Amino acid sequence: MKVKALVLGAAIAAAVSSGAAAMDLSRDIDARRAKPDWSLKVTGGTKFTLSRPGKAPLRATAPGVAISPREANWSAKAADGASMNVTLQAKSCTLGRSQYPMTAQVVLGSERLSGCADYKR
Repeated sequence: MKVKALVLGAAIAAAVSSGAAAMDLSRDIDARRAKPDWSLKVTGGTKFTLSRPGKAPLRATAPGVAISPREANWSAKAADGASMNVTLQAKSCTLGRSQYPMTAQVVLGSERLSGCADYKR
C-alpha cells in the first residue's frame, strides 16, 4: 500500500479515490454520531474541533495527512499535548435516515468514536 504524506503548506486539494467516490480534502468536513453524541469539524485540511456533551471542545492541529487509496489519516495534537487520530474513508455511511459519503473514526487516548462524515455546507 502506498501512502503519501502531505506536509503543512502543501496542496491538500488532493482527492482520495475509491471507485466512483472521492474525498476532496480541500473542503471543510463535518463528522458526527448520535449515540454517543459527538461531532468533529475538519477545517483547512489540518485543523480539528471535537465536540462532546459535558466536555470542553478539543481543538487540535495536524502537520499533514497520510493518504492511501481509500482513506485519509491524520495524527493531530491539541495545545495540551493530547493526541487525536482521525481517519476518514470514502465509504457510504448511514446515520438515522441520513446517508453520508464517508465514514469517520476519531481516537483520543482510549476513547474510540465512530460515525459518518460529509462536506460542510
